[in-house]
Amino acid sequence: MFSPILTLAALLSRFTNYPVFFIYGVVTEVCVAAAARGLLAKGHQVVIVRDAVHHIHELTAQKSLQDLYAKGAKFISTSQVPNVLTALTFGHVP
Repeated sequence: MFSPILTLAALLSRFTNYPVFFIYGVVTEVCVAAAARGLLAKGHQVVIVRDAVHHIHELTAQKSLQDLYAKGAKFISTSQVPNVLTALTFGHVP
C-alpha cells in the first residue's frame, strides 16, 4: 500500500548527511511553513530563501515566518545563495 508518510521518511533518510536544507516556493504560510517545520522538528538546519517565497495571506505568512525564526530557521536572499553554497562546499555551515 502507498503511504506518503513512509515515502517522505524514506526520502529524508537519503539526505541525512546534508547539513542544510534550503526552502523556497509558494504558499509561504502553508507549503513552505510545513516543510520547514517538519525539517526543524527532525533536527535539520533550515534556510528559507526569503525573496523566493510568496504568500496568499500576508499577515499569516509573517506570523509563520516569525514562528520558524523562533524555532531556528535562518533567512537569506537569492543573492546570498551562491556564497552560502560555496561556504557549505568547503565545510562551513552558515
